[in-house]
Amino acid sequence: MAPTRELAQQIAQELEELTYFMPEVQVACVYGGANMEKQAKRLAEGCQIVVATPGRLMDHYKHHSIDISHVTQIVLDEADEMLNMGFYKDVRHIIEMMKARKSLSMFSATISREVMDIGWLYQHNAEEITVQPKEESQPKITQYMLETSGRNKLSDLAQIIIGENYKRVMVFCDTKFNTATLANQLARLGFSVDCLHGDLSQKERNQIMQNFRDGKLAILVATDVAARGIDVSDVDAVINYDVPSENEHYTHRIGRTGRAKKEGVSYLFYVPEEKKRVQELLRLTRNTDLCTPVHFDFNHEHIVWRKSRTAPTGSRSSATSDKIRTPSVSHSLASSFKEGAFGSAAKFYVLPKAPSPRGLSVKQTGGVSLFY
Repeated sequence: MAPTRELAQQIAQELEELTYFMPEVQVACVYGGANMEKQAKRLAEGCQIVVATPGRLMDHYKHHSIDISHVTQIVLDEADEMLNMGFYKDVRHIIEMMKARKSLSMFSATISREVMDIGWLYQHNAEEITVQPKEESQPKITQYMLETSGRNKLSDLAQIIIGENYKRVMVFCDTKFNTATLANQLARLGFSVDCLHGDLSQKERNQIMQNFRDGKLAILVATDVAARGIDVSDVDAVINYDVPSENEHYTHRIGRTGRAKKEGVSYLFYVPEEKKRVQELLRLTRNTDLCTPVHFDFNHEHIVWRKSRTAPTGSRSSATSDKIRTPSVSHSLASSFKEGAFGSAAKFYVLPKAPSPRGLSVKQTGGVSLFY
């Protein structure tokens, strides 16, 4: 079982390739957002391995389209996330219905209390196996943290993406609303962007991911849950636009870059009120010494790190300079902002029209949208 549709599909694809020369082994994949009748028909044809999300597996069980009483092996992938997403009762119910089970295996990047509970209830004399990656295969991720403000957050994000000339970026937000809103704002700045969240249909999610893999999208804005199971090998940078609510989410987020022996970069945005939360997050994920504080210079053109700190590994600057980025303000970005002023108390930016990403309808007045 897997917590998300994307991860279930990915696992099923890998299993189909693995069993390509084993015609006697058939793989079926069932998940929410897809046609249940087609899935039921596939299950009726017979299969030796079923990859499923807990919710859809329960749906098929209730409709008598699957009998799991004779299942002998059960595997929970991303067990921590699955149990934290509210599937705890469903997972327990499914395990208890598998009367013939001989083994229960759980794979997880972190061991949560819920994972330990399942192990205590349904495993006997279980072995805990910790896999240490080889040094040469460890992801090379340079981590930066940037203190910003609600007023400057969007412009900081745009400046980093343009200045560094990133071709493929993943941006993480905490909620579906923030995800859709940010994707819309970036689209209005001229970026090729789309968003991924739980309200999209499976067809839409698949199309968005295919566009991102094919390079048709430069930026993918996603929630933590929707991004589970995404496997794109050449993501240049991951930007934590919102501070993750769960500590393990930070580890999963930044792990989307630096794959396949490539170097990657991650940024953690936070406002002053979140500073203590960020310090706690980095301490608990053992990234305190790996995440370098940076800030923009006076002209908001360059990102610099504090001179008291050692230059981060992989930075593009010399050891005698505190500048780690030297982007100039892009003409495309600058031309996207048509500055206007309404008195001295407020400054408005009138942004050009752009197609609204999925999941957010934007009301326009006079053909423009106003952002503070």
